[in-house]
Amino acid sequence: MVAIRRTQGSDDFAPDAVLDLPHGAELETRAAKFFPPKFGDDGSLWKPVVSLRLRVADDGTEEGEDDGKEFLDRFELKPDSALGYKPEDLKTLNRANITEAQAEALLDVGNWTVRDETKIDNMLICLFGRKWLKGEVEFDLEHLEDLFVGKRFIAKVSKRNGKKPGSICGWDSFVSVERPKKNKKGAEGTDVDSDTARELDELPMAPEEEAAIKQALG
Repeated sequence: MVAIRRTQGSDDFAPDAVLDLPHGAELETRAAKFFPPKFGDDGSLWKPVVSLRLRVADDGTEEGEDDGKEFLDRFELKPDSALGYKPEDLKTLNRANITEAQAEALLDVGNWTVRDETKIDNMLICLFGRKWLKGEVEFDLEHLEDLFVGKRFIAKVSKRNGKKPGSICGWDSFVSVERPKKNKKGAEGTDVDSDTARELDELPMAPEEEAAIKQALG
């Protein structure tokens, strides 16, 4: 007979923390996973997302009660404008109502973009500043970990809406941990980055997405 030991569960598989940190917290990305577009069993479109496992490095309080807690957040890509879809079109789009060519175009990852003034664009501006805005940082889906994992930033964190408990970052609240060095141009010539952003359409968390991102933690 082989005796089976009883062990404690890994923190990597613990439920997402439900957090309320409106003052902002320093966060660190622990894992990154890309989920390509697909059609669900009901024919609805699942837009491509980057899913990040985030850890609270510093909750910004003296007590630090939320330090070390983790949650999953997702960052949507948007369709290339050349496809001709408006945001409201995608919400009601169904595989049964489009042609094979249209379906193939939507499933082609190359037809999706990091749209300006979106949640993921704001985060990349926070992490890389003008290097991202000037196209000097490549958004390579095969090297997402190099792009995100280990990076730290500050953002507001709030409770996720929906059936599944968890937390999300404020879409327009990303702040760099390290402030950029000033160009010595004087007040008039100083460049200023825009901090406006478009609100993210929140999607339900797919079980396979959660499992995959947790598996990426090893």
